[in-house]
Amino acid sequence: MIIKDKLMQIGLTEYEAIVYTCLLERGKATAKMLYSMTGINRVSTYNILESLARKGLISSIDTPKTKIYIAESPNRLIDLIQGKKQELEETKKNLDESQENLKRFLPELELMHKSLSNKPRVRFFEGYDGLKSLQEDILKTSKDAQEPIYEIFSEDQVKKFGILVSSYNSQRRRHVDQIEHENIPGKCIYTSSENEGLPDVLQKPNIEAVFVRSDQYPILADCTIYHDKIALSAIEGGISGVLIENHEMATTLKTLFRLAMERLHDEKSST
Repeated sequence: MIIKDKLMQIGLTEYEAIVYTCLLERGKATAKMLYSMTGINRVSTYNILESLARKGLISSIDTPKTKIYIAESPNRLIDLIQGKKQELEETKKNLDESQENLKRFLPELELMHKSLSNKPRVRFFEGYDGLKSLQEDILKTSKDAQEPIYEIFSEDQVKKFGILVSSYNSQRRRHVDQIEHENIPGKCIYTSSENEGLPDVLQKPNIEAVFVRSDQYPILADCTIYHDKIALSAIEGGISGVLIENHEMATTLKTLFRLAMERLHDEKSST
């Protein structure tokens, strides 16, 4: 192994090792001689000489014409290593103290993290593109979680929006077809002023739907509950909505939805 590599192993940079070796071989030299011999540029050579001087490996003599740099005894390398060793010991001591301090207030940080994770995450969306992004999230999340999709909506409101945005009808059909293709159960409570027949687009074997009268139960916004998320959207005057992600809230709304659906089934069976 050449001298440069050995010097780099004990902590010198490559250029520091080259310049120091050059000075050891010559005994002394000017900066101009050094950057001529080593091929290191002028500015870098001066920076390296300053660094070697701080480490006690070289000294300099000012002459009327120039500054001459002199290599100090290689024994100074032992001092350099000893200094690094002391730095490491001090660093280890500081890290040990930091670790002990962390152990003392880690429970407080964990409490803060738990509190933050329990807070609902809320996002807002607008427009047709926002609705399509929401539908993509409903499909992906429900597929990954292998859980049903619960929805409460007004077919009258949906039809109004379908008239305003003609592409929505085909987008809605594609969305429902994808839900069927992925075999994701869908459960719906819906209103309609016309009749209680299930819209053609929703007539799928994986979808269970219950009709309620709009005069008794007015529904003006769409509510979709899936996994740990609740999506509320209104389409009157343009789409706008909010997506809330919270396990406790979503679970509670799913429970209320199932209670409502069971009650509606009971009412229909008793009539």
